[in-house]
Amino acid sequence: MKSIIIAILCFLCAIVNAQSKYDTISFSNVLLNNKALYTEFKYLRNIINDKDNRAKVYPSKDINIPFKEFGETEILYSIFSDNIVYNYSGSEPNNVYITYIKPNSYFKVKIGGNLLKKNTNISLLKKWYPNSYKSYITDKNNNFRLIVRKDNKYAFLDLIFKNSCFQELYLVSE
Repeated sequence: MKSIIIAILCFLCAIVNAQSKYDTISFSNVLLNNKALYTEFKYLRNIINDKDNRAKVYPSKDINIPFKEFGETEILYSIFSDNIVYNYSGSEPNNVYITYIKPNSYFKVKIGGNLLKKNTNISLLKKWYPNSYKSYITDKNNNFRLIVRKDNKYAFLDLIFKNSCFQELYLVSE
């Protein structure tokens, strides 16, 4: 019992430390083409180029999708293209979980109501997310990171910049 309490306290301390270093946003405020990152496949069908996709199959224990839990024997499919990576389970093939986006004319990313286009300058994010901006500026080896909250769970949204211009984003587990 004591070890469980200590583990919970360590986890809470890690969250508090990360929250003081990075800004926190709600998962519902991260959108692709005005839809949530976890959405139905029909919203992606018309904008995905089927010719350039690659797919891999994983057992659920080998892949971690933030905010989503799968059964031990569940099979997950990951679809990779140049501009998007999404996953789905064999039991729910119409529900997709987007974990990577490289914006272009077909993929429009909004974070907190702000449109992030390819080549959006990082200085624009300074006014929206001052803690994350400060952490990024003080340690250029890190990505621009936001904490994403959904219910009582947390993940990271890493924004990748090249020459101070936005290039891509990743949704990753803690």
